Amino acid sequence: SSLCSVTVDNFTVIGNTKGNLIYFIVWTFLIATYFLLNSKKICEKFHFTFRYQKLISSYIYFACIITPFIPYTENNVFLDDLHVFLAFSSATLFLFVWLLLLGHLKNHFPEVTRKIELPFLLMVHTLGLCLVYFCIINSVIELIIIISIILLIEFQCLDLK
Repeated sequence: SSLCSVTVDNFTVIGNTKGNLIYFIVWTFLIATYFLLNSKKICEKFHFTFRYQKLISSYIYFACIITPFIPYTENNVFLDDLHVFLAFSSATLFLFVWLLLLGHLKNHFPEVTRKIELPFLLMVHTLGLCLVYFCIINSVIELIIIISIILLIEFQCLDLK
């Protein structure tokens, strides 16, 4: 099977249309599980809770791991829309939860906020530059997002306080 261009295609295309579905499923499962478990650790570490936390966390996790099983083929409008909706809504909710967490940290742990602001801003600006350069969300951008969040979690959030 071909490993198409990571600067043109995103993981959905590579996984669903290029014969790499099992890798896409494993990758998604590992990343979703990592984000769920470590986000939970960080929330507990900084005493952060919010309304419907378990429901929203469960939705984010299950939407992520279900998405690769819904093929994106551009032939079935319903399945394609469902695939995009689950992927987009889980990522958006994940970002929303992290923004709530950053607000909580700013109010209750300002010293922690000062330590993660620069890496967070670098991540956002790097992603913005990549979006301007590529004009699409491709595998490079998806990798930058994932690696940036992992670095932020591992070297900033879990080591603090």
